[in-house]
Amino acid sequence: MKRLICLAVVFGGAACGPPANSNPPVLWLAPDQNETHVKLVAAEPEPF
Repeated sequence: MKRLICLAVVFGGAACGPPANSNPPVLWLAPDQNETHVKLVAAEPEPF
């Protein structure tokens, strides 16, 4: 029984934390080469 509890603690703790490739909380539309093309960026772009 103690072995099962130890395994649950070890493997249960390994799954905690944010994933390494998590998405940013906010995406912004930024110009991409000209005014008719846009792309999504993680940082707020400079105003026009």
